[in-house]
Amino acid sequence: MMHLYGSPAIDQEWARFKAGELFSATRLCRDHFDQNLSCGVPLQPGVPTMLQDIDATILPDRALVEDSYEPAGHRHPHKTNAKACVMALCMFAHLVPFGHRVISTSDCRLYIAVIGHLLPSMAEVPTIDGFQTCILLLLSQFYTGKLKSAAMTNSIAAHFVFYMGAHHEWPTQSSNQQNIEFESDGVSTHLRNLFWVCYTVDKELCLRIRQPSALNDDHCDLAVSLRYLETISSDFTSGLSLEKLHPTFLFPIDIKLSQIKSRAYESLYSKAAFRKSNMELLMNIRTLDASLEAWRIAVPENCRPNVTFYEMNMDPVDLRIRGLLLRLDYLYCVAIIHQASSRCLQSNMIFQGTGPAIGSSIALAVEASRCSLKSLRSACHILTKGACWLVLFNLLAASSLICSNILDNPASPSAVDDYELLADVPRLIGIISAHVSDFEESSHRDQLESFVKELIDVAESVVSIMSTT
Repeated sequence: MMHLYGSPAIDQEWARFKAGELFSATRLCRDHFDQNLSCGVPLQPGVPTMLQDIDATILPDRALVEDSYEPAGHRHPHKTNAKACVMALCMFAHLVPFGHRVISTSDCRLYIAVIGHLLPSMAEVPTIDGFQTCILLLLSQFYTGKLKSAAMTNSIAAHFVFYMGAHHEWPTQSSNQQNIEFESDGVSTHLRNLFWVCYTVDKELCLRIRQPSALNDDHCDLAVSLRYLETISSDFTSGLSLEKLHPTFLFPIDIKLSQIKSRAYESLYSKAAFRKSNMELLMNIRTLDASLEAWRIAVPENCRPNVTFYEMNMDPVDLRIRGLLLRLDYLYCVAIIHQASSRCLQSNMIFQGTGPAIGSSIALAVEASRCSLKSLRSACHILTKGACWLVLFNLLAASSLICSNILDNPASPSAVDDYELLADVPRLIGIISAHVSDFEESSHRDQLESFVKELIDVAESVVSIMSTT
């Protein structure tokens, strides 16, 4: 089994049996390490100016980063941590652009290598600078497809979370006496924001690489303050531009949806989940589906994802990136929850009356994937520079599941339409990534496009065989 860029797994031997062809997984390997590390890296003067134009709570608190920037150029007990924090901010701004790039691509690569080298030692004596550095590195790795590196960084980030008491809603609940220094109002609020960044990425990684969470829900206070809910709610109607990015654009911010994803992994994809009976599995799917519907109803109406799946007729004036990202995330949740029902077909114990439920659940997962591609096809024109990396995963996940469905049901009346939808994905990738100019980013884009073309070739061979029989 291989999980490509975090997409649903495809068994290569099964694909060979169905289509007589294989596609490679090595093309999507994004992790690499630079052995020539140097800590003598000059800091860029454009950072303070860049901070004035950042309006995003997941980024380091402006005052805290300015404090970090000051000792970065002077003698300070934590000079290395402060300097790394500034480097991480420059690196993040370069990889996930919001209008300000103050370093070159070569400097960005050097910064990544230096931060990766320093991070383990920074975790030995946790500071806010170190925590911010770790979160920015985690986001950068996560959104550029370096999921193995992101998983390692996520483990270190979880260490920061627990040591600094960020897993509690209120600092006074912390059991670690060493984190009293972090319990001022401004600092504790910022730590809580950083916790939610780490939590949401952690749950995404669970599903994408099928590994246990570093932040177990039982060990975290998942209560959400009214202030935080009001912030999220206001964003549904604000329509912020990419120059004024709110955190909702940079990571799966809807923390309630992330909690459903956490339960989905534990109930459907963990080691224990694979020991469940078909009946238990179907009951878990039904429970998660009900939770997802309750979440959907609670979303403000003007940005609520559709519960029925059809090609979107969007008014370009009203269309916003936030609404698109929320819809894609919702459809992904529908797909991963109902895709698990396919395991029941592999069992010899399908109880009487469950067959139709299994079939409709699988069909719902496939339909959600179709709708994801149709949504992107209808809205790809609004994805401006830097936004393409936020939706590429959804594109690949949906393409993989649709290809799997074609291989599994080549005689289905929808197989030809699904193939045509899949065949349009390279064009969508080209439109979405039209602003990509950096060589490494272009190379990454080409690798992903090459993988999708292999999916298309495999699907085409099956459809062609069926059309001649």
